Amino acid sequence: MVDFRILQKMSFLLLFTLILSFFHKVKHGIFYFLQIILGILFITSSLFWNNPIRNSGIHRMDAFIVRIAITLCILYTFMYNIPESFFLYIYFIILGLFILSFLGSNHYSEIEWCCENHILYHSLLHYYGWIIGLFAIA
Repeated sequence: MVDFRILQKMSFLLLFTLILSFFHKVKHGIFYFLQIILGILFITSSLFWNNPIRNSGIHRMDAFIVRIAITLCILYTFMYNIPESFFLYIYFIILGLFILSFLGSNHYSEIEWCCENHILYHSLLHYYGWIIGLFAIA
């Protein structure tokens, strides 16, 4: 059985990414904003998955910050940190898996909030989102 608390633990991947980002050599203005957003996202995600009440204030705030963070990561990667050919293909595969995980998570959350399939797909969403963040700060 998959427990929703795994998602709170997976939120710590954001903290790991944030710490790694401080070792990033070339930083542009958007990079500092991305670091701030990752820090806020770590907090909102940890708080939300501690007690995941659907459509609560923290749920809506977390979803809003996630949209900003993923958009910034993708934009930053394509503006300043575009992967070389082989890794670009890997990046697009990860983006595709991220989208599929989002669709699966959304589908199963509509059927039953925090059911096993919802948590499984959402865990994959966290994992692929983490990899997208790593591409941004690499």
